[in-house]
Amino acid sequence: MNIRYFEKRGTWWLDFRDASGARKRVPSHCTTQAAAEKAAPAIIAKALTPALTSENDSQVAIKAPAPAKCGMTFYQAFEKGMKEREKWVTSKDRKGIRGGFKAMVEYWGEDSDVSKATPAAVMTWRTWLLKQPGKTKDSTTSHATVNHKLSMLSVLLGIAGCPPHTVKHLSTRGNERMRRLRDSELASLRQWLLTCDRAGALSMHSLVTVALHTAARQGELLKLLWEDVYFDRGAVLFRDTKDHGSRTVPLSIQAAAILLDRKNGAAKSLAGPFADLTKSRVVDLWAEGRKALGLADDVEFVFHTLRHEGLSRIADDGHNAYVIKDFAGHASVITTQRYVKSGAAALQAAANVFNKGTT
Repeated sequence: MNIRYFEKRGTWWLDFRDASGARKRVPSHCTTQAAAEKAAPAIIAKALTPALTSENDSQVAIKAPAPAKCGMTFYQAFEKGMKEREKWVTSKDRKGIRGGFKAMVEYWGEDSDVSKATPAAVMTWRTWLLKQPGKTKDSTTSHATVNHKLSMLSVLLGIAGCPPHTVKHLSTRGNERMRRLRDSELASLRQWLLTCDRAGALSMHSLVTVALHTAARQGELLKLLWEDVYFDRGAVLFRDTKDHGSRTVPLSIQAAAILLDRKNGAAKSLAGPFADLTKSRVVDLWAEGRKALGLADDVEFVFHTLRHEGLSRIADDGHNAYVIKDFAGHASVITTQRYVKSGAAALQAAANVFNKGTT
């Protein structure tokens, strides 16, 4: 259900349409939009309750009919989806999908009928999610995370044959990453990885540099096999990437030297350069390193920042968005534009165009 909130004479109102398409405008009697959103489920339920049948029934309101059960639990719908839904069947992060489902049913109950997720109930859940702790100190769940959960619930409702929840996704405008990686931060992170005694730290040290120089995704590097590292050509082949294709990325002299060193040393017996690292190990090491650098609360200082920084440095050197798109393996140049953030030097170089005697 799409709900529009608007303020009139100090009170926030709800503007929505009922099942028949009739438009309804109802006052929330709240003085803030946040309070109106919190009270919305109860207000909508009351507004959609049929009127009293007669004066004799004045003390007993007719209850709205309970939604028909879909006959499928959340668990059953999810397991069916994992077998039949193409995006889940072919996903490289099936473990992550299960983790998301597990977090969802902590609220709904995995043995509950999926029909439990009515529009009003989902609106209450969305409000509850927004109050839950986020990944960093003093933060709450991000809009992107809430939207992801709403999307998964939509899929489960569709699999179970239930009506869609129709609850609107939250705006994520302004959430684009703007973070550039400073040389001092990169140097400090590398130094910490060299000196700490954590398992996998030395491999992580190599991974950080290769990730920056190839602008590759974490998963692409962790799955990279030695057979796809072409030392004679100075390139690596990333197979079956996020955009369901493969791409060849040239190696810088430094990245090639690091991979050759691992081939002849620490990773000689492994299937790939970074096969001794797992996603969870990388996440843990990055989190500890970020804390050591005093950046524990910097929500944009994540491993993926290396990809952003690598692509931005290519842009700083004057290469156009289409070249960067192919280097990154993006399906669209629009995605590339979101990643690339020009540095101050590149912007100054652009301004210097007007210092060449032209009018």
